[in-house]
Amino acid sequence: MLKDSPYSDVKALLVTFSEVSAHASGGDFKTLAFTGGGTTRTCDLKKLTTGQDVLGTGPLAAGHAERIS
Repeated sequence: MLKDSPYSDVKALLVTFSEVSAHASGGDFKTLAFTGGGTTRTCDLKKLTTGQDVLGTGPLAAGHAERIS
């Protein structure tokens, strides 16, 4: 999930992700599928001033996620 705070200096700020993964405590990184399919995902951070965007989804083992990248 990606979130941003309001700013007014730009019209758009595009960020393209080539992979999204999660790291479980004591485990390995697991690559997650992008929501909506595809091999990359581009988000306009300017549009996230009043909402949020889910980058990837997938099954994860129960436990504590240390890092999402």
